[in-house]
Amino acid sequence: LYTRVPGDLKPALYGGRNERAEADFVLKRIEELRGEGVHLNEIAVLFRSGFHSFKLELELTSRSIKFEKRGGLKLTESAHMKDVLAVLRLLVNPIDNLSWNRLLLSIDKVGPRTAQKITAAISAAGDPFVALSSYPAGNTWKRGFDELVRLFHDLRRAEPRPGLLCEIVLKWYQPVFERLYADDYPKRQKDLDQLKNIIVSYDDLQSFIDDTTLDPPESDLNAYGNDLDTLVLSTIHSAKGLEWDAVFVIGLADGRFPHSSAFPGEQGDEERRVLYVAATRARKHLVLTYPRELMSPDRRFKRVGMSPFIAELEPGGYEVVRPALGDAAAAYGTAYKARSGRAGPLLKKKEKKAVLDDFSKGCRVNHPFFGTGTVQKKNPPRSLDVAFDR
Repeated sequence: LYTRVPGDLKPALYGGRNERAEADFVLKRIEELRGEGVHLNEIAVLFRSGFHSFKLELELTSRSIKFEKRGGLKLTESAHMKDVLAVLRLLVNPIDNLSWNRLLLSIDKVGPRTAQKITAAISAAGDPFVALSSYPAGNTWKRGFDELVRLFHDLRRAEPRPGLLCEIVLKWYQPVFERLYADDYPKRQKDLDQLKNIIVSYDDLQSFIDDTTLDPPESDLNAYGNDLDTLVLSTIHSAKGLEWDAVFVIGLADGRFPHSSAFPGEQGDEERRVLYVAATRARKHLVLTYPRELMSPDRRFKRVGMSPFIAELEPGGYEVVRPALGDAAAAYGTAYKARSGRAGPLLKKKEKKAVLDDFSKGCRVNHPFFGTGTVQKKNPPRSLDVAFDR
């Protein structure tokens, strides 16, 4: 398959230190494109699954950039995320009656009338948390109510680090979550895991709450359709048949794209086709990004490499963007000449190309993405088996 579009502009590849650095790079490049005259509605950010864009959504909201999300709910739209956010918002604003009402309704056997009665008593008190703990609970819902009281007791005594507070909330919420969403809670679980990944990057809870509170109202979303100043966020599946001048494909990390549960063969081939669909949505600019650090299912951060679909490409088929210190996007210009629309050289001088004879078993090598490793085996004529440090 060959294109007839003129020009020699190559796709760009960027590996961010984490999802925050990845989002920061994407936003800075979007601002550059806007400066070149590209409207936001001609720019799309594509991803494999809806929750992959949560960090980017918060960054967009904090910078007052409008966006339309297709093929998945936004961070603050899903019911289970609203439940967790309600707890965190009450730590910042204890007189948030909507959040109190939502949490009280999550207690088994508590109905709307009871929830409104408790909320009224709490809001009229000088200290809502003291009022909550002293409220006489009914026999049928006392257990769940007491657990909510203990939750706020633990949260108010804990160190005010957003990540720690979120851990405490999620520990309380897990059984509530599995009861409320018994039909599909395993599918929703990944959203909660992603929330923890996002919130640990904040220095204080107020900043996180501000970013989620600034989200545009749902009633305004339909008005964005033909707005020139609305960025498109979309799952790849929802982008089929569409094109934009500039396309960012984010989250291209090993284990995320292809998904870690995808088996080699038919499933792997289907994942590859999905990436092909994403890459062919761009008319002029294609930027591929991935984080080099992700949170594992046990909520620990781990280093990851780029998608094997990207790693297997010939290096000359794309331009690698290496960030400058302190600025995730500052180095973009070394690989991408905006005014001429042509790809520029990454290196000022030509370096000697390594050959297989330059290596031996046990020698240490350094890879720009996978880091430092040890040569395990030489595979003539051109490849090596390397065990990279974890």
